[in-house]
Amino acid sequence: MAREPVPQGRQARLRRGDLLGLRWVDLDLDGAKLEVIQTLQRVGGRLQFVRPKTNDSERTVPIPSICVETLREHRRRQFAERSDRWQDWEEHGLVFPSRRGTPLEPDNLRRS
Repeated sequence: MAREPVPQGRQARLRRGDLLGLRWVDLDLDGAKLEVIQTLQRVGGRLQFVRPKTNDSERTVPIPSICVETLREHRRRQFAERSDRWQDWEEHGLVFPSRRGTPLEPDNLRRS
C-alpha cells in the first residue's frame, strides 16, 4: 500500500517517522496542508506512535499541488485495496500503511 511516500515527503519536507505516522485525518487536501501530530518510532524494540520530539516538530506543513493530486489518487487506490482485503485489514487510518493496514516497518520504506 505504501507506494512512494518518500518523494512526496521530500516535497513536503517530512521525515520518515512523520510520513509513517501520518493519518488521513491529519491531511487537509482541499487546503493543501497537513498537521504533523504523531510520528512512528521504534521504542524499546517495538513500533509506537509518539508525539514529535520538539514543539517545532509538531507543525503544519503546506502540501505542494502535485502531491495533493497524488495523495487523492493514493487514497482512492488504498480504499479499493482495503476493500479487497477487508478480512485481514487492521484500520489505523494511516496514509502509508502496510498491506494489512498496520504501521509500515520503517526499514521497508527504504526497500520500496
